[in-house]
Amino acid sequence: SDYYFKIPKAEDSKLWVDLTRIIRENNIDFVLPSFDGTLEEWSEKKECFRKENTEVIISPKETIKLFTDKWLTYNAFREAGLPSPKTSRKKKYSLVKPRKGRGSKGIKITDNDLVNMDGYVSQEILEGQELTVDCLFDKEGIPIYIIPRMRLKIIDGKSVDGKIVKNELVVSLIKKLAEKYHFIGPINIQCFINSDGVSFIEVNPRIGG
Repeated sequence: SDYYFKIPKAEDSKLWVDLTRIIRENNIDFVLPSFDGTLEEWSEKKECFRKENTEVIISPKETIKLFTDKWLTYNAFREAGLPSPKTSRKKKYSLVKPRKGRGSKGIKITDNDLVNMDGYVSQEILEGQELTVDCLFDKEGIPIYIIPRMRLKIIDGKSVDGKIVKNELVVSLIKKLAEKYHFIGPINIQCFINSDGVSFIEVNPRIGG
């Protein structure tokens, strides 16, 4: 990084005023949004920034809405024919996670059936090797690369150590997902592989942390 700017928090009404000013004053050509809480708005404002000669590299709003909600993501996987862990809006499984969240924040494992499930889903716990798959798509949604990597060390839900691996099944299933949903730019997808095959758990429609 050559420089940084301190900006207001996502919920601050001044955020977009400041961002627009920074982009104009610095003649920014491209923006790669990376914060989940602002992805939908970046997608909405994409055409406005294009008029300023700034390209926001992000998927369409419909794609963002699907894949920043874990319940909608689960159903999107099913629609595309991708294997994924059993998931419910009720307390049916031990793993409980926010429908909208990032990293490991808010995730818990509990057998308490009285958990308040408002804004949460429960999911079966998977075993095996966890992969993050780094992807890059062109503006038409065609994959430029799909690169699986093993998550060797995790801190706060983020991979800080990894190893690139080859897995043609994972690559082919992600291509299948991309045929149904329109991705643009960098995204990353998380899945588990074990003796039973592969199971997809999450899509982050942004550059990876």
